[in-house]
Amino acid sequence: MLPVFSAIACLYTFGTLVRGKVHDYFSSIQSENELLKEGRLQQSLRGVCEQEHQQQATSLQEGKHSYKSLPLSSFEELLAVVKTYPEAYLFIGYGGHAQYADVDEVIRGLLPMIQDIRCRCGEKRWLGIYGGDKADGSAPDLGWLMKRLQDEHGCDLLAVQAGGKPDAHTTFHFIPERQTKYDEGSGQTRTLYGGVYDGKLVGGSRIYLAEELVKPDSRGQRLLTGLIAAGGGRIAMQELLHADDVGLPWTYVPSRARHVHAYGSVYGPVHDWVTDRLSSGPRPVVVSAR
Repeated sequence: MLPVFSAIACLYTFGTLVRGKVHDYFSSIQSENELLKEGRLQQSLRGVCEQEHQQQATSLQEGKHSYKSLPLSSFEELLAVVKTYPEAYLFIGYGGHAQYADVDEVIRGLLPMIQDIRCRCGEKRWLGIYGGDKADGSAPDLGWLMKRLQDEHGCDLLAVQAGGKPDAHTTFHFIPERQTKYDEGSGQTRTLYGGVYDGKLVGGSRIYLAEELVKPDSRGQRLLTGLIAAGGGRIAMQELLHADDVGLPWTYVPSRARHVHAYGSVYGPVHDWVTDRLSSGPRPVVVSAR
């Protein structure tokens, strides 16, 4: 009987090896077909994204934060990157002028939504898109909030850099063509960082609120899952108003400004607009104020 069992074991082992080879063979064919189907650019970016996800997940598990920012050379590359994530959110909030009074307080307000996002995404990381504000714990603005989400809550970052240089910790960054406006009052030319000018989105806003990201496809799905507003001034208010007009789902988290004098109020212009918006009755858009 022993020789019989040995023969059966050898056949089983051989069969397993054959099945493995067959699987590898057809997997390679499927990969080649996918490469042709999706295009070399998107497939290449997908590989880069997966590598970034794995490296950062390992770093987080080990208590380390090792980052390498990948520059994107075109809007098409940006779209290809966003497509690799299960969910992607645009974040707007305070800049360096107002800053946050308490970032921990803001994160606590965001936590129920973040937990839902991570539950839906499973082991995959999700994407946060923002205007590339610098991360500085001593001057905590939107940039610092985004780095905290990256370090602590499974979020990769895509910075759309309308002006200045991107932080080294961003997962991806895109620098669109610079837009400027001549200010007759000061006699100087200034950069348009975002918001609406002459009825059109400008600066970073024209990139991360572009139709390709916010318009639903034939299945009713958007590349940009939604917008999250944590405070904000004039530009943020214009961006939120545009998102509301085009039906992009958004969430507002009340956030106290560190420098109250910046807008003459504790919660800033976005809070005032949201308060008025919620009192004016429902519209066909998902609104959640926590």
